[in-house]
Amino acid sequence: MDAFQKQDLADSLFRESNDALLILDPESSCIVSANPTFLRLTGFRRRELRDRPLSEVLESEAAASLTSLLNACRATCIFHSQEGYLLECANGGRLPVNISASRIPTLPHPLGLVVIRDIRERVEAERSLKSFADSQQAIVSLGARALASLELPSLVHESVALLQDHLQADMVAILECLPGKAKLRWLGGHGWPNELTAEELGSNLASETTARALSDHRIQRVNDWQQHQPPAPYLLQELEIRSTLSTALEWQGEALGVVEVHHRKSIAFDEYQGRLLQQVAQVLASAMERRRSAARARRLERRLQHTQKLESLTELAGGIAHDFNNLLTGILGHLELAQNQVPAASRSFLDQAAEAGSRAARLTRQLQLLSGCVPPSQQEIQLANLVRRSCEGVASALGHRIRLLDSPSGPPPVISGDPVQLHLALDQVLRNASEASPDKSDAVLVKVGSDGHAPQESSELFAHGELPSGPTAWVEIEDRGEGMAPEVLERAFDPYFSTKNQNQGLGLSQVLGILRAHQGAVQIKSRPGRGTRVRLWLPLEVQPSRQAPPQPISRPFRGEGRVLVVDDEDLVRRVARLALERMGFQVIEAADGGEGLAKATTHADELRLVLLDLTMPVLSGLEVLDRLRQRGVRLPILLTSGYSDENGLPQAHPKTFQGFLAKPFGPQQLQQAIRLALDGQESMEEG
Repeated sequence: MDAFQKQDLADSLFRESNDALLILDPESSCIVSANPTFLRLTGFRRRELRDRPLSEVLESEAAASLTSLLNACRATCIFHSQEGYLLECANGGRLPVNISASRIPTLPHPLGLVVIRDIRERVEAERSLKSFADSQQAIVSLGARALASLELPSLVHESVALLQDHLQADMVAILECLPGKAKLRWLGGHGWPNELTAEELGSNLASETTARALSDHRIQRVNDWQQHQPPAPYLLQELEIRSTLSTALEWQGEALGVVEVHHRKSIAFDEYQGRLLQQVAQVLASAMERRRSAARARRLERRLQHTQKLESLTELAGGIAHDFNNLLTGILGHLELAQNQVPAASRSFLDQAAEAGSRAARLTRQLQLLSGCVPPSQQEIQLANLVRRSCEGVASALGHRIRLLDSPSGPPPVISGDPVQLHLALDQVLRNASEASPDKSDAVLVKVGSDGHAPQESSELFAHGELPSGPTAWVEIEDRGEGMAPEVLERAFDPYFSTKNQNQGLGLSQVLGILRAHQGAVQIKSRPGRGTRVRLWLPLEVQPSRQAPPQPISRPFRGEGRVLVVDDEDLVRRVARLALERMGFQVIEAADGGEGLAKATTHADELRLVLLDLTMPVLSGLEVLDRLRQRGVRLPILLTSGYSDENGLPQAHPKTFQGFLAKPFGPQQLQQAIRLALDGQESMEEG
């Protein structure tokens, strides 16, 4: 690098430095040049500084320090100042600065370089820290005690005492924001008349300054209420309060409350007082958030325990329903076969047994609804119309007033779901609400809306898994009965649990199962003596229509050929064999999926149809179905299951089967399903 390049580099560094720089003539101690940063810092113009003595712009408390600086510019050493320099500004102000100086070997004679660094922020910080000396120890002690699980009431008491001592406050008030309400609740304070209740203090202390502190999250100062607009609240005027210092109890941008100190004389609050109040507020806000987080954790833990209990219960209910459906298939199937073979005089006994079996089948269906394993059909539903019909039905049956209130503004909610299942859920909740109100003239209130999202973290929300993140529709049913105590509310969804004398059956547990199957949720709010409010949440979206297949018209049917029955239940295979042989078929049996796959492959050319159970050992029904299709076997396949219906199959599974028959089924239902499957296969082949 040649001399010209070095000179260019030095000039560039001089111009662009973030520190203020001066070039001095060491002999005369006058300024030769100043960089732009120096000019911006002091407000001087360059021509005002040229040939000006350094002593006119830089002062030191000790004359020896400035002499040492000038000597550094004449010698080869570097001088660093510690403190004590003040830089004169064009407006007469003075800035605290740190100085370093050294000699620059220039021609024809050396010059001096003075580096000036603005230390105003550091000096101000040191001053504030020094003012904070006594209060900081108290704040640290308070914070340490708060971290050591000091209860909030004790922490509030100590915070009030600290503010009283260090700010000489006549009165101190600490208020908490009520969740979801524009109201404040009294937490604690000092100096207020004893006759004022906590409720009166919470509702009458809030001023315009309080509102600004809560909204702006900044310190608010009123040095003299007599000179302030709007004026102080009536209570502060009565107590002759002249000045107020207020700040929010803020946690991560959320105002949890406010802390205020009041004086009966006019006070010009300084930065030290404001910072002290903020620090106390931060300690209080942290403690309040920990308390809130602990309460939220307890709510979520209760919700998790409740969900786990329901999941265990519903899994048990689904398993029991499946096993009972297999048993009922054998019972009802044999009864139906026997009814055609006994004398008419004895048939009434079989009819009564069949009726009892049908009632048992309906009970297993309810257990499946409880478990949420009965997939709803997907039909477009005008929710308000469905609710209206349910209200009219229950009101007529029970003779109770049910008032359907006007829905919120906006289009009526349209959902997808199973109208039969949803009607059953609405009917159960409406009946509970009507029975909870002893006075039949005291109306049950019902509202329908779609103006919000379901709360994801509410402790009162009972759902399976995560709720849909999109918009939701809701139905709210409110009674004015006795309400429920917390221990009763915890068991509200338990099957057969009731505070009434009579047996109430599956009750709300079935409602929850239906809502879970619709990807919805149930929310309950109840207090003793204040009634109960139940809100049913449902996804606000329309799914493609998916309804049960039509049933064939009954006509004579005669089968021929072979049918393979694949089921791990011997009783089911026996009923199916008897029914199929009576239709005219020859039957081959398989007791698990692996045996069924082997026999279906071996006898593919001889078989007319495969009756295939979904849940089996070795291979499931869907696995057998997939492997048969992969091997090119095009036989009609009729699926059956004791768990659910065709809508419960995985949506991604291609429909490579010809029908679905839900258990329990009898010979007549089996015949209709086989006829549909064979007719469907013939139509596909002709097409």
